[in-house]
Amino acid sequence: FHSLAGKLIAAFSVIVLLLLIEGGMGIYLTSSEHSANQRRMAEIADLQNLREAINALRLGAFEFLGTTNPPQMDTLKASINARIEQLSAASGWPKNGAEQFAASAQTYREIIQSHYDFQTKKAYALIYDRSQTEFNQLMKTISTQLDALQAHAEADAEASQSNTVMLTLALVIAGSLFAGAIALLLSRSIVGAIA
Repeated sequence: FHSLAGKLIAAFSVIVLLLLIEGGMGIYLTSSEHSANQRRMAEIADLQNLREAINALRLGAFEFLGTTNPPQMDTLKASINARIEQLSAASGWPKNGAEQFAASAQTYREIIQSHYDFQTKKAYALIYDRSQTEFNQLMKTISTQLDALQAHAEADAEASQSNTVMLTLALVIAGSLFAGAIALLLSRSIVGAIA
C-alpha cells in the first residue's frame, strides 16, 4: 500500500466490507426477529381460536337448555360433545388452561344430563353458577397469556430496534475512524509526492 492507487483501493475495499457486514447483520437480525414474531403470532392465533371455540361451546349449552324438543336436544348434545372433544384435543393451551377446560367440560356434561333428566332448574343453576365461574377463570387464563405474548412482542421489538441502532452506530464510528486514518495516510502520501 505504498502507492496512492493502492491506498485508495484499500480504503474503498474496507468501506465496502463494512457495508457488507452491516447488511449481513441487518439481514440476520431481521430474519431472527421475523421467525420469533411468526411463532408468537401463531401462539396468539391458537389462543384466539381457543377463546372463540369456548365461547361457541357456551352458547351451544345455552341453546341446548332453551329447547325441550328431544330430536333437537340430541342434535345439540352431539354438537356440544364434538366441541368438547375438539377442545380437549387442542394444543396451545396456556398453563393450567387444559385442566381448567377439563373441569368446565365436565360441568357442561352435567348440565346436559340434568336437562335430559328434566332437572332444568339444576341445569340452569349449574350454567349460571359453577359453569360461569369456570368460564370466567378460563377466559382470564387465556387473556393473561395473550397479554404476556403481547408484552414479549413489544419488548422484542424494542430490543431489536436498540440492537439495530447500536450496530449502525458502531459501524458508522468504525467507518469514520477508518476514513480519518485513510485521509491522514493519503494526505501524507500526497504531501510526500509533492515534496
